Amino acid sequence: MKQYVYAGIVMALVSAHASDNPFDLKENFGKLDKEETSVIAQLKRARHKKVVPVVQKTVIPAKTEEVKKEVVQTVEKTQPQNPETSREEEAAKVAAYEKQRAKKLAKQKKAEAKEKEAAKKAAEEKAQKEAAQKAAEEKAQKEAAQKAAEEKAQKEAAQKAAEEKAQKEAAQKVAEKKAKKVKKVVEVKKVSPQPKRRAVTSVDDIDLSREAAEAKAAADRAYEEAVREMSQED
Repeated sequence: MKQYVYAGIVMALVSAHASDNPFDLKENFGKLDKEETSVIAQLKRARHKKVVPVVQKTVIPAKTEEVKKEVVQTVEKTQPQNPETSREEEAAKVAAYEKQRAKKLAKQKKAEAKEKEAAKKAAEEKAQKEAAQKAAEEKAQKEAAQKAAEEKAQKEAAQKAAEEKAQKEAAQKVAEKKAKKVKKVVEVKKVSPQPKRRAVTSVDDIDLSREAAEAKAAADRAYEEAVREMSQED
């Protein structure tokens, strides 16, 4: 415990008698040597008076050396740096910062380029997909329109064929009906007596000729009526 007390005394003495300029090593070490000599002398006197044990004789100088080292370290820490060294260190720091910044910017640009390329690729794929979908829709619409046109044409053709068939059948019926009427007229003409061409020799012959003419006129009227009826049906 006592050795720490004396070490504190030494530190106090050093602080009290230190030079105002902490960088003046020669003056400070000179004062330390004087203080060390004074402290050692005081310790010797105290030893004779049996106040301090003999063991303190070897401890105090060690503490004094430690104080010297601390002063040197303090001076070295507080000593100003060389301006050239400071500029070099500052330049090195700036260069390192710029290098790191350049790497960061390059990485950022690379990421942006990659993102831009991905967006471009996605847009192209979307455009291709939309174009394919549009082409498929147009093809489907074209096929549907073509199918509808074909079905319509087939339906119209079937309807026209049916109409033509009906007309043909109707015409055939009319023709058959006309043929029957003509046949009937022909049969009437065949049944009616035909006048004989001969010379009129008597009154009886004149009467017979008149009857034949009247029969022929009746047959002609029947024929004309039949023809008129057929014309009205047409």
